[in-house]
Amino acid sequence: MQKTTKDKTYRSAFIAASLIIVAIIVGATLLYIRATNNNMDQAVNTLSSFYMEELLGKREVVLKDALNRDFELLGRVVALIGTKEIQDQASLRKVLLFSQTLYGAKKLAMVDEDNTIYTAHSTFSDASRYAFLQKDFTEPRIVTSNLYGAKKQVVLAIPVEGIRVLGKRIIACFIQLDIDDVAGSLTSDNVNSSGKVFIGLYYKNGENLTTSKFDEIDSKQNLIKFIQKALLLAGQDSSKIGTSFHKGEKGLVTIKSADDIKYIYYSPVENTDWMLTVMVHDNTIADQLGNISRRILQRNVFQLISTMVFLIAMFLLIGSLYKRNGDIRRRHQELQIKARNEREQKMRLEEIATMAKAANMAKTNFLNSMSHDIRTPMNAIIGYTAMAKRYSDNSKVEDYLGKIDVSGRQLLSLVNQVLEMSRIESGKIVLSEEPADLVEKANAVRTIIAADCNMKNISFTIDTSGIVHKDVIQDVSRVNQIISNILGNAVKYTPEGGSISCTAVEKPWDKEGYGLYEIMVKDTGIGMSDEFLKHIFEEFSREKTSTISRIQGTGLGMSIVKKLVDLMGGDIDIQSTPGQGTVVTVSIPMKWDDVSRRRETEAQNLEAVDFRGKRLLLVEDNEMNREIASDILMESGFVVETAEDGLIAVEKVSNSVDSGKPGYYDVILMDIQMPRMNGFEATQAIRAILVAQDVHVPIIALSANAFEEDRQKSLEAGMDDHVAKPIDVQKLKETLAKYLRH
Repeated sequence: MQKTTKDKTYRSAFIAASLIIVAIIVGATLLYIRATNNNMDQAVNTLSSFYMEELLGKREVVLKDALNRDFELLGRVVALIGTKEIQDQASLRKVLLFSQTLYGAKKLAMVDEDNTIYTAHSTFSDASRYAFLQKDFTEPRIVTSNLYGAKKQVVLAIPVEGIRVLGKRIIACFIQLDIDDVAGSLTSDNVNSSGKVFIGLYYKNGENLTTSKFDEIDSKQNLIKFIQKALLLAGQDSSKIGTSFHKGEKGLVTIKSADDIKYIYYSPVENTDWMLTVMVHDNTIADQLGNISRRILQRNVFQLISTMVFLIAMFLLIGSLYKRNGDIRRRHQELQIKARNEREQKMRLEEIATMAKAANMAKTNFLNSMSHDIRTPMNAIIGYTAMAKRYSDNSKVEDYLGKIDVSGRQLLSLVNQVLEMSRIESGKIVLSEEPADLVEKANAVRTIIAADCNMKNISFTIDTSGIVHKDVIQDVSRVNQIISNILGNAVKYTPEGGSISCTAVEKPWDKEGYGLYEIMVKDTGIGMSDEFLKHIFEEFSREKTSTISRIQGTGLGMSIVKKLVDLMGGDIDIQSTPGQGTVVTVSIPMKWDDVSRRRETEAQNLEAVDFRGKRLLLVEDNEMNREIASDILMESGFVVETAEDGLIAVEKVSNSVDSGKPGYYDVILMDIQMPRMNGFEATQAIRAILVAQDVHVPIIALSANAFEEDRQKSLEAGMDDHVAKPIDVQKLKETLAKYLRH
């Protein structure tokens, strides 16, 4: 009886406390709602300013991006022409027409130092409409003018250096746009469901740039005068509007009319004398405020209900303690939540892993495709250059062809490294350590860099006298890329009349049979700040100065250099002073090569093989590549037959078996990517035909697919070896000799 009375007392106390707390919460919520309603006017003003600033900010970004794209287009056109003398006006017009077609540019033109204007279709000397393009024109410029009557035109121009036409210096490249086209991107989504949001472009004197109305304001009406004559809400001074516009300040104006209230927000456009304006009617603000008010009310109701539910749950929990099972229930809930969280986390991790795998596969496919597509024309360039050198009897032409050959191979090396950047980051790249002559490679780099230095009148020296063991085993193509990147930066950022030196020195290394090769590049260029040096190895990093901003670059060069040096177990150090120059020192350990013994062995191997009369089947779908490879092979003594794809190759081998000559071909060179039947499928089919005859014919892949995994795929498909394009004649002969020696 006593226990029952005690339980009833506790229960009554719980109920009373619950009612008191609920009453307090309900009262507080009602007071909060009342206070919110009392501050509605302040909320309207705050929301109006925030909402309009957000609207205008988005349009500012759109306009800035559009102008930046046009400036970038001009930069591409200038870069496409390069630094050279154009012999006649017609040639320049052809270049401009090609640029218009390539980049989709309209009204593209150039002006020379005599104010002659060149377009894709004509040349004229009356440059009075473009008076702003004077000889002292040194910075990118945006100008608005009535060039052709009432409709205003926007001219975006950049200065040009190094291009001449008939001895006259080109000083500027510009593009001319209708102001309505420029403003068109701002009006694509200006009007909301109520039709009360408008965007305009005005000069700082209040004149409309476009031919479009700004709400009911006519295109010819001055916005400042309109605002000054309008009825403004209390606290606003109409006399200050003009001053604010002229100074290019941001501002908000509230105008009261007979029907509603209009909010006008204005802001200057960077690097122009324009003001971007937005007008919003009060019903639009009211709609936004209504949405927020509804969300606030819903949140308050949700908080009230949640609190009541929480209190009831608390009292039930306290009551459950009397039944001695509260701990069990809580523990059960915790385990359920933990299990659910673990399941959700596992699902998220699986989704992330799937996405990462798909992204990695897509990246790999892209790189493989790019490697093949770039190497195919490079094979033609290098191959035809080599053929032209053999048939040329002009020493000067031979010299030019030699430089083209060196440059082509250097370009191929750079392309390879850029395409393998992702492999460096993922740790999948494998260094191709091969015998090489460092001094010979340095001379190849000298040829390319010296040509660039001559164009800028820069003194360039390279000293390899400090190298004792010039024959090493290392991935020298990547060493070349490292040095070429550093020297390329030195040329790019060293002004005319400066100097660049490259010194290579061999130092002792603590591992037997190795040397530490230190390459130092020193220039008298513009230098770098200490702050930028902290970030120089970060991807896409470039120092933000007016000088560098006019020099094209991706900001990837030093990042690639750092990763390659680290991969080779080396070190890199950079010392630089703004205005005085930069010193870059790279130290890489390299293994010495017993070159005399190796070359003697290679010579013996080549001499031991006579290719004359050997029958070779060349499977290649590209006509130019077939012609190049056929000429090289026939000069070595091979009897060459060709097949345009894998299916034809299989038919030729099958016909040789049917005619009783299963060993008709001594060797087969097989391309990989071909129509109808690729190289892998053709190899497997040929192997199936010949295995029944107990005959093995060497099949060697000759493909633009040049990554290590491509070599592995060739071997897995049944091929004996893999040679990458562009064709290295010496390497191809060595590979053929290895399989035709017996």
